[in-house]
Amino acid sequence: MTRHIDRDVDRLIERDRNLMVELTTELIGCRPTYAGPTTGIRKAQSIMASALRDAGMRLVDVPAAPNLRHHPLYVGVEEWADDFAHYEPGVHPLVVARVDVDPALPTLALSGHIDVEPVDEQEWTDPALAGGCLRDGAVFGRGASDMLGSLAAYAVAVRAAARLGGPLVNLEVHSVPDEELGGNGTLALLAAHPTPDHVLVGEPTSMRICEATLGFHHFVLNVEGRRTHMAESSDADSAIERAAAAITAVAATRQDLANRIRNSPGFAAYSSNPLAIGKVQGGSDAAVPPLACRVEGVAFSAPEMSIGDVRELLATGLRERGTELADPRLTRMSFPGNPPSADRRLPTSLAACLRSTGEQPEWTGFPSPCDLRLYHAFGAAGVVCGPGDLAQAHAPDEHVEVDALVAFAKVITRLILNFTVDNSVEDVTP
Repeated sequence: MTRHIDRDVDRLIERDRNLMVELTTELIGCRPTYAGPTTGIRKAQSIMASALRDAGMRLVDVPAAPNLRHHPLYVGVEEWADDFAHYEPGVHPLVVARVDVDPALPTLALSGHIDVEPVDEQEWTDPALAGGCLRDGAVFGRGASDMLGSLAAYAVAVRAAARLGGPLVNLEVHSVPDEELGGNGTLALLAAHPTPDHVLVGEPTSMRICEATLGFHHFVLNVEGRRTHMAESSDADSAIERAAAAITAVAATRQDLANRIRNSPGFAAYSSNPLAIGKVQGGSDAAVPPLACRVEGVAFSAPEMSIGDVRELLATGLRERGTELADPRLTRMSFPGNPPSADRRLPTSLAACLRSTGEQPEWTGFPSPCDLRLYHAFGAAGVVCGPGDLAQAHAPDEHVEVDALVAFAKVITRLILNFTVDNSVEDVTP
């Protein structure tokens, strides 16, 4: 990219700084949470559709994917909690917008999710922040960093690129629902729409380039006991006490999971907790050892680990620690991560775009699951890269710095204007 074009990109993005803030704030104000009525997500998707149309893109009608529940990549949200017993995939709308250049050329997609986590405003420093506002140089509100700011930046970047000649390959923007519930929105899109060749997912990475993501596994331990009088009972009779031993054994696999993750490319510095026990249910009388106890937890896995690998690791942990009282079951709310794609043209081009803004590219693994795994499963090569800090996601006082949104939009505009099927940029191995 020439310095002249660089200056034009920066000028156009700076000129639209307020537009990007307003669009981010407007999306937050829709309260597009996956829980409750669908009106928030529908309203936010309508706003995104208008913004992309105004940026010069053609809206694409994506047909409903048939029998999505029977797809091998479907995530069984129904098994997550009673609140989702009546979950219906495909209820929330998809927004896909496209710029056609040449059907013989590849397609680059910019992907983001419109749904956000529920918010308890009383946990925020100021409850008014949760609904979206500009304060102290940052946009506050649920979804600001995860990831409504990225969606707003896409629209502004496409708008700027159109004024500077447009993309060199076919371009799409995907605004998808249900990512926070495992990704069935993106699955519905990919099951009914041609898969892009390359995809950038704008999750909050502080602009680091992430080529691999972690898996997510919801596991259940059903532990049985023996009903007897309290005075005659032992710790082997109580399902709850047996469950406590099983929890200790499963928790001891935490280090095994962490080591597997740290041995994967991009995750050498991984220091997060890869396993948590979140629910224990059992018993109805404080004086009677219960017959059954149900334990539920979540494990993160290394990108190359399968669902079967995780199940075996948990089962081995129980056996090796002398606790064969529970057989771990992984629900359909479980899915693997994805290792880096063999095709590295997108991360290489993205790194060049970062350098042209004066930033030194950084590579790391994305320490969470996200929709990149689905694009990867359908054959797309991709990366995760976006503004904001993952630590802000789902947290009270969630926000993203306006300067970070502007910097991201400048990089994305450069990417749109420069990405080609045969990039001559030298490959850089992180």
